[in-house]
Amino acid sequence: MNRVSLLCGCALATAGFAAGPAGAEAARTYAIPAGSLADVLNLYASQSDRQIFFPTALVEGLSSDGLTGRYGPDAALDRLLAGTGLTWSTTRPGLIYLRRIEADVRPPAAAQLSEIVVTGTLLRSSGPPSSPVTTLDRDALDRRGLGTVAEVLAELPQNYAGAGTPIATTTGADRGGSNGAYASSVNLRGLGPQSTLLLIDGRRLAGSGFRGELNDLSAVPSGAVERVDVLLDGASAIYPALPADRVGLLGHSHGGYLVLGMGARSSRYRAIISWAGMSDLAGEWGEFTPVSRTAPVDFATLRQQSGWVETGQGEIDGPPYRNPDAYVAASPFYEADRIRAPVLLITADRDFVPVSQSERIFSAINREGGRARLVTYWGEGHFNWSPANIRDVYREIVDWFDEAFTASSVATTRVGSRLSEP
Repeated sequence: MNRVSLLCGCALATAGFAAGPAGAEAARTYAIPAGSLADVLNLYASQSDRQIFFPTALVEGLSSDGLTGRYGPDAALDRLLAGTGLTWSTTRPGLIYLRRIEADVRPPAAAQLSEIVVTGTLLRSSGPPSSPVTTLDRDALDRRGLGTVAEVLAELPQNYAGAGTPIATTTGADRGGSNGAYASSVNLRGLGPQSTLLLIDGRRLAGSGFRGELNDLSAVPSGAVERVDVLLDGASAIYPALPADRVGLLGHSHGGYLVLGMGARSSRYRAIISWAGMSDLAGEWGEFTPVSRTAPVDFATLRQQSGWVETGQGEIDGPPYRNPDAYVAASPFYEADRIRAPVLLITADRDFVPVSQSERIFSAINREGGRARLVTYWGEGHFNWSPANIRDVYREIVDWFDEAFTASSVATTRVGSRLSEP
């Protein structure tokens, strides 16, 4: 019994002796008194000529009623383990190990839920998520004819190219960035490249830039990519406390044009601010700028307007009288009746984007009973240069968002003017 006592102190205890002859499986007489299960199993092993393996923690605190009489070895072990929650199995004749009896796990009764809000999902084929996903498949990538994924994503209207791009670094527009290697990154919603998560086959990219906050996509050829999925608001799944009812849009120049189009095609934004933005590309194509109005024989500025629409950011093939449907489809002015969020329009009389671009969509929103405010800065151009006007325009922006996010949605239209001040 000394050998048995020694092994029971180990993590895995062995009780028993060498297996007997072939007739050992016949019934025999057992005299095992009641006691702790470990002691009972040791006595059983010695009287049945069997080896039993079990972790000491498995039988700790358990007891058995013992056994007296003539039994077969299997029946005897069953009676000794009755009520302990344990069972046994054999790996070869005469070698036994103990294990717990698997519980009968039944699924709980279905609970009645009043509402389930899904902010994001990583499950495949789970249906459309709550946040919009833009998908570019292989055919869409081929149609664009671009060399890299960075060039493809740069064309998305939701991507802001003013930071984390080679052009922004070259022109000094991104002075606060660290893109010394002229990487091509993605900046969704203008929140910064460091706020946009890029995954290739579910894995993060190594950081670029002096601070490692950029993800360089210029080295990824578009021909090696099967599909590109753009989830614009994935952060809502990570930060469920973000207020979904306090999302607004702010855009300047071409960005001002884009936010008007986004406001007409989505009801998820509570406020829109378009600064120096276009609304009607047919008017933008042929209308004079302040410079061309003073010197109309100089066709350079006229070509600048029409050229921007046809071959620049407008990307419309041909003039409006040859392709009128394309101009209507690309102009937020013709979707003004679908804009539900309050709109702040900011313009200036010396801007090469004509004042009428803001005035006409302001009139359309007013005609539809929407809520809008038009602020014109006299003496300013595409940007405000006067310190007083700079302070004023940002005060207008902050006040507009604050009012839209806190006040009730009352349909009102207002017009304001600002003289250029030193």
